[in-house]
Amino acid sequence: MITQREIDFWLNNETEIAYDCIEITHPSFSKSYRFVRNYPDTLIVTHEDGNKYSYEYCPFTLQLSNSSDNLDQQLNIGIGEVGGELSSEILRLRNGSYSHIPPTLIYRVYTSNYLTEPLKVFDGLQIINAKRKKDAVVFTAQPKNLNNTETGIKYTLKSFPSLKGFI
Repeated sequence: MITQREIDFWLNNETEIAYDCIEITHPSFSKSYRFVRNYPDTLIVTHEDGNKYSYEYCPFTLQLSNSSDNLDQQLNIGIGEVGGELSSEILRLRNGSYSHIPPTLIYRVYTSNYLTEPLKVFDGLQIINAKRKKDAVVFTAQPKNLNNTETGIKYTLKSFPSLKGFI
């Protein structure tokens, strides 16, 4: 759902800047990673819980694959290597006791004049398909399978002979 604040920012803004922030967490990681891509220094913001957190500059690409109002929202992200830290964290994850749990990503957008509340939040995205490349880590983040409506019942002619008229 689009808020009035988002409408004002995207349509009536002439001076504010949107800061793209990502937070990556996992029980096997040595720390939570917080990166901002379009602010050249440490950015301190307030999360939804009221606590302040700092985001370090890191070059990354971010591509939204669907509409933001879609439950199947996906983010494709490429993060430039941060001193080899992410590569070693991926190895720690794969060799750790929590390897069955995917890392979690939260994407937040803040505006330059309002760092106390995010403009937009994509929360609880699971990182899938993480790949290490020479100078980067590339992955897709998507929500848990929330839009699953399977009933477990297979509709076959043997089980439901009255379906024959619809075939």
